[in-house]
Amino acid sequence: MEYEKKSLIILFCTLLLIPFSIYLTLFSPQELAYYKNGWITLWGGSKNDSFLDCEIDQASKTIFAAGSSFSNDKNLYHISKGNEDGIIVAYSLTGKFLWKKSFGGSYVDTFRRILLTKHQELFVLGISSSVDHDVKYLSKGNDDSFILKFKLKGNLQWQKCIGGSNFDCINDIVESKDTIVCVGYTFSNDGDFVNKNRGTADAFIVSLRKSDGHINWLNTFGGSSYDEYKKVLVTKDGYVVIGITGSQDKDMKGYSKGKWDGIIAKYSFDGKLNWIKVWGKDGSDYINDACITQTNEIVIAGCSEEIKSGSLDGFIALLDSKGKLKWSSYLRGSGEDVLLKVTEISKGKFIVGGISNSPDGNFKGRNFGNNDIILVSYDRQGNLIWINNIGGSNDEKFVSIEKYNNKILLCGVSNSNDYHLYRKNKGKNDILLALISEEGQLEKVETFGGENDEVLYAISISGSQIVMVGNSNSKKGIFRRISKGLSDAFLVCLLKF
Repeated sequence: MEYEKKSLIILFCTLLLIPFSIYLTLFSPQELAYYKNGWITLWGGSKNDSFLDCEIDQASKTIFAAGSSFSNDKNLYHISKGNEDGIIVAYSLTGKFLWKKSFGGSYVDTFRRILLTKHQELFVLGISSSVDHDVKYLSKGNDDSFILKFKLKGNLQWQKCIGGSNFDCINDIVESKDTIVCVGYTFSNDGDFVNKNRGTADAFIVSLRKSDGHINWLNTFGGSSYDEYKKVLVTKDGYVVIGITGSQDKDMKGYSKGKWDGIIAKYSFDGKLNWIKVWGKDGSDYINDACITQTNEIVIAGCSEEIKSGSLDGFIALLDSKGKLKWSSYLRGSGEDVLLKVTEISKGKFIVGGISNSPDGNFKGRNFGNNDIILVSYDRQGNLIWINNIGGSNDEKFVSIEKYNNKILLCGVSNSNDYHLYRKNKGKNDILLALISEEGQLEKVETFGGENDEVLYAISISGSQIVMVGNSNSKKGIFRRISKGLSDAFLVCLLKF
């Protein structure tokens, strides 16, 4: 009798739990949403969360994503430190959550970049304005730059603060033998920059030992105005950096050409400045990207201001390894034409990408509406091979171009629902992926998103696998049932495209 009573009680409880289990399955937030050849996850809490960079480690089949979070619940429960924290998470390529870490104090802390080295070392760049918790004994002033080294399983190996009592920022990081090299800008004249500041803000380059973060050398460059290094590239005999300057004196005396000039500098492996070149005219000129060719030459891309019209013209230029200009080419229209990324798609053939709203000049008969994404191909002699506008009647935003299975993968954001985006818009601003042949033929276009805005910050490719990260405000469409809060960090993994 007692046994029968227990059995009836168990059966009764089970029947009560079935509807509740169905409710959880149908209506509770899930971690993953599967989409065609991959999966999507939203990460965060009830406030604003974003992923800003990502990497894929093929050996361990792991995805790493880093960014920032204002939340202190859900995915951030028990790991939130304060106002805004730097966050890094790891997932398997199949979508299994592996680990998460937060970094910061009571104020604003953000992870901006990830570097995964050839030796499977994981470095993260961040900025912190906190003086407590994780940075209590490391903070040097107002806003400091931080470099953290993790093992692939999430164990922190070391962390290093680069800065002084004022604002300091690292923009880029590269691996070089047994060191990492970073570039950025600083307003400080103390701490790591004691007696090194020349004016308002100086550009800097710093080399650190990978094993423990020890500073090998640190050099600044600039004048009495604003100077900044944006990107660093490794060459056969040193480092090439690009940046911007508003100075006309000190290190820039005799170099300045206008209000704002682009700068290209070459450093040796031991930090010695070999040469510097300034790109500019009378107005403002910006070098937005650069790459090193297979023949050790330097390709730069950016935009220049036309003084009379106030419009911006895109440019691409090739320099030899000593910084001597070999050729340059401009893309002109009556609107704003800006080149943001350049890559060597095959030996001696370059692809540049950016945005344009010009209906004339080089883009006559090509513009679809407001801002279009543009792709332009050049050969090694500077001859323009083809131009392709991609978009619709609303705005498109360029994010990146990457090599993908002998083709060009375009990444951006789109607000259009016509022309190339006919019936593809999911809501407001959607993630845009497009596949283009080396000859400029548009082969495939797809969008990802929900009813509100998505922002794409970074993309990483390994073989046929594509990982994209950013921020989403959507609660419907592919994000239904995985939304966490006000604005979520998203991670999209495609096994192929």
